Amino acid sequence: RYFVCWDKVILQHMETEPLQDVYIDDDVKDASNKKSTVSNNINFNSDWFQKAQEFIADSTLQEIGQLISCLYKASEKCANNDKILFLKNPDAEAAADAYYQALQNG
Repeated sequence: RYFVCWDKVILQHMETEPLQDVYIDDDVKDASNKKSTVSNNINFNSDWFQKAQEFIADSTLQEIGQLISCLYKASEKCANNDKILFLKNPDAEAAADAYYQALQNG
C-alpha cells in the first residue's frame, strides 16, 4: 500500500517501516535493461484516429480487459487476505505475474 502526503503536521504523527532489499532474478534484471524498440519518429496514417476509435470500441478487447482485471483483483484479494506476507504471498505474486504478462501480451 502507498501513502503520499506533504503535510508536515500529519507526517510528524506517522510511523514508517525501513525499506528492505529484495532479491531480483537475473532474467528480470536482463528484461529491465532492454531498450525500447519504439521509434520516436512514428508516422501516423491520416486515418489513425478512426482506427484508434475502432480499436477502443472493439467488444472483444473489452472482454479481454475484464479478464485481465480479474487477475489484478485475484492478486489484490490474496495479498489482502495475508496480513503477514501481503504482496509477498505466493498466490498474490503468481496472480500479479499473470496480470503483468497479460498486459504485455494483450
